[in-house]
Amino acid sequence: MHVLSDMEIKERLKKLENWEFSNDFIMRKFVFKSHFATLAFLNAVAFYSEKVGHHPNVNYCYNEATLKYQTHDVQNKVTDKDVQAALYVNSLVEHP
Repeated sequence: MHVLSDMEIKERLKKLENWEFSNDFIMRKFVFKSHFATLAFLNAVAFYSEKVGHHPNVNYCYNEATLKYQTHDVQNKVTDKDVQAALYVNSLVEHP
């Protein structure tokens, strides 16, 4: 599995609205209108994560959730597996 360079990560982040790169993670903070909406979002992330076998680090409090992705199989660095997960997560909150 290919570890992305800092330059490659920055290029991919252009397609990931509101995500940032820090400390070998790509991460995004999500803010919702209610506690219930936050939990519904996290449940959707959990089902996807189980399906693809790739789980984010999650920090959650009432109406906020922060997701952080890195790939443990490559010494906790960012790969396209993380980018694909972030793209999917973004699709959960995008509105046409």
